[in-house]
Amino acid sequence: MDEPVYIGYGIFLGSFQHAKKEKLEELKITHLFTLGKENVPEDKQDKFGPKHLVIDIEDEAQAAWDAVFKDKNTLDFLQDYFASTKHRLLVHCAGGMIRSPFAVRCILIKFCDFTPFMARIKVWDSESERISTVFYPSMIPAELALCNRADREYDFGIKLHELAERKSE
Repeated sequence: MDEPVYIGYGIFLGSFQHAKKEKLEELKITHLFTLGKENVPEDKQDKFGPKHLVIDIEDEAQAAWDAVFKDKNTLDFLQDYFASTKHRLLVHCAGGMIRSPFAVRCILIKFCDFTPFMARIKVWDSESERISTVFYPSMIPAELALCNRADREYDFGIKLHELAERKSE
């Protein structure tokens, strides 16, 4: 991925290479969301102009995906982001293929009233063919728990319990 991908709502999805000072200034990033302590560029470890949040989460299927958006610091950081009028957020991990797409989907679900399915489609559609993302089934419960919508029982256009009933027929 040569450039970070613009998702909408002022949110960019990227990788470690996009969290460098020059790129952040070019994109006018106001908030930087780093997933994985190993992904903090050296020039960001001490002082960083935009607001910066680092979440230490492993890049694996068994990671504590649901804990990321239960963390008070994460919620405060994102509430601050959405409260500002001229905001731009870069969400990044090492390669921009697992942790950061997950975080962007969760942000869309929690703060932009998307269903998990709508969030997955938005991220995949925005990425187009620039990068391929990895999706762990263990991420689904974390995404569903964040859904504020009255239709949260829907995904893929049908009620999940109806899908289960169809499979049992």
